[in-house]
Amino acid sequence: MLYGASVTNSHGDELNNLRIADSMKSASVRIADFSRLLFTDFNVANILFMSPLIPHSLYESAKVEFQSWKETKEVFCKHRFDSLKTILGQFRKRWLVAGMSLYLLGRVSRCDQTANSDELAQYADALARLEES
Repeated sequence: MLYGASVTNSHGDELNNLRIADSMKSASVRIADFSRLLFTDFNVANILFMSPLIPHSLYESAKVEFQSWKETKEVFCKHRFDSLKTILGQFRKRWLVAGMSLYLLGRVSRCDQTANSDELAQYADALARLEES
């Protein structure tokens, strides 16, 4: 989401696009590595009281890792993607948003396509319901 918005607003500035992509990849690697350590034991990490921003950040990082894996075929990107999916699977037990994120990641990884507008609308609805409760 952040990457797409930044690239869209840069209006063909290739140097800026490369900087944005590098920044997003760097942040994604840090998020994936930190989350793997933090969520090694889900009995210790209490996800019941965590902000919805956490699974959303994991989702955004997983999208970056998947794109990196497609582009580079580096196994480390695939491992980070799979790790983030697994962690989101644990959040799914608690939050509908994480479940929708996991579903969209699975669809993207199986079909190699982006989510269609109906799925994105469902995701937005799930976020709105979570904020209301």
